[in-house]
Amino acid sequence: MNRRGFIVRLLEVVGGGLAFLARPPAARSREPVFELNHVREYPPGSVTHHIIAEAFIVSDSAGLYALSSICTHRGGHLFKTDKEDAFVCRSHHSRFNLNGDPVRGPAVRSLPWLRLELSREKRVILYRAQAGERGVRLSREDGRKLPVACPTPRDRTAPSAG
Repeated sequence: MNRRGFIVRLLEVVGGGLAFLARPPAARSREPVFELNHVREYPPGSVTHHIIAEAFIVSDSAGLYALSSICTHRGGHLFKTDKEDAFVCRSHHSRFNLNGDPVRGPAVRSLPWLRLELSREKRVILYRAQAGERGVRLSREDGRKLPVACPTPRDRTAPSAG
């Protein structure tokens, strides 16, 4: 291989690596199924962020549900605020309530609900690539799906250009 061929190949390899890193985190997820903690590790009123799974496990009095921790605006990472029940994007500061609905933009779409199951050992199983049913909780006792009244999301409309 001559010098020119070497440089062209080197640029291809470096460019491919940079293209991979430029993709949103959700596109880089490695494993679509995660065996998480025992169900007792998610007491009612808790929100647990599983960074590797890119999901929040929310536990309320009715059961457990999972939300994506990737912002629907541009794929930024979300974090849970300590002072209020909200998820905030680190990149553009979109804010979502505990049902995953946007309450402040620039995001206009709700966070995806993700599928959860309970293993025989009562460990929570998260299916990262499969949608969960909005408003359905996972029972802590036996893993049944429990429908709970959940407001229909009213996705915000994008602000008009003025």
